[in-house]
Amino acid sequence: MPPKASMDPKTWTDRFKQYNKAAKEGRYLPSLHDLYCGMSFFGGSVAADAQEWSKHIVPDLAQKGQEMPRNPVQIAYERLMVSARLEDLQSVYEEISEYRIPLEMLGEILRADRRMVFYRVALGDESVCRCLMYDLFYTIRLLSDSATDFDGIDIY
Repeated sequence: MPPKASMDPKTWTDRFKQYNKAAKEGRYLPSLHDLYCGMSFFGGSVAADAQEWSKHIVPDLAQKGQEMPRNPVQIAYERLMVSARLEDLQSVYEEISEYRIPLEMLGEILRADRRMVFYRVALGDESVCRCLMYDLFYTIRLLSDSATDFDGIDIY
């Protein structure tokens, strides 16, 4: 659900409920920020969400001028389209951490990594809880730093 700073709380809540229902029904793939706000996973499960999300992220992980159809990162994420159990998520995470990421792919890989961490925590993997907490703190700080009223005066 795209953030709308000008939206009043009731409108935001109503929209959130609509998007949440669509996510549960498998009609809307929530963003990571939607999930942070408590929105349901796509299709109501982590596995369904990870499988659907992988379909969308794989094309974004292509290297510039990539000649072969897929690079190792894409191949790893393609496996999640078939099975997205905790063991699968951990395996993909480990494979990607061993891959020498080209600088032009770093942003997309980090974005993908953040979502993988969220999935792993949702499935009970406590080893990455600290990573999720850092990301949540960073996200909250970023939002609070950008939360200003029209006069440019901080409102937090």
